[in-house]
Amino acid sequence: MALLGGAATAADLPTRKAPPVVAPALPTAINWTGFYVGVNGGYAGDQFKYPASASYDDGVYAASGGASATLTSSGFLGGVQAGYNWQFAGAWLGGVEADIDATSIAGKIGISGGGSIEGLGSATAGADVKSETPYLGTARARIGYLVNDRFLVFATGGFAYAQVKTSLNASYSDSGGDSGAFSWSKDTTHTGWTLGGGAEYKIDKNWSFKTEYLYVDLGEQTLLSGTAFGGDLAYNLKVHPTDNIVRAGLNFTFN
Repeated sequence: MALLGGAATAADLPTRKAPPVVAPALPTAINWTGFYVGVNGGYAGDQFKYPASASYDDGVYAASGGASATLTSSGFLGGVQAGYNWQFAGAWLGGVEADIDATSIAGKIGISGGGSIEGLGSATAGADVKSETPYLGTARARIGYLVNDRFLVFATGGFAYAQVKTSLNASYSDSGGDSGAFSWSKDTTHTGWTLGGGAEYKIDKNWSFKTEYLYVDLGEQTLLSGTAFGGDLAYNLKVHPTDNIVRAGLNFTFN
């Protein structure tokens, strides 16, 4: 009986087996595929170029020539963007993006002077020329590579467009009381191309932060064109804006 009782007690002792090992859940890789919208802001500027040409031919004398002037431009910009990303072959990403920004990009030059004219007294004159870009937009393709599931580097390029306002204001006055003023302005719509690159980081599966650089060439548009002196003189003045854009943005992806 003592032996049986001891065996029963041993059978009732608590087990010392280790608990089963459960592997931790692996984090889900972030998927970049999907539509997105966002906001952006930054700095831009480069040049407004003004190529000009003229020719003269009165049947006796003929001549032609050209020249170009340049204004340095700068300003801020901010706006919105929307696009679509497609992640393929694991770490590669392709997509399209369109954006439009309001800008303060402008270039301006002022000229003034004075002197005396024999028999007329003193006189002063001045003028200023200004070009500005109220808005600028692009429509681009993007191709990128995922360094890891959160960090993307990309190249981009495509179509660019903008509005440019150019104005001229001039004035004159002399000591005899004569004075005058002249104002002229013209709006031109420009189209061209853009090329650049950048990087984008996924904060979580929906939100991402990006920085990018774009070079934009907006092509030439005519400001003045016509003839004078009975058609013997023909003239043409154009404006050609270019910009370097550095900006940051925040995107929300619907996935």
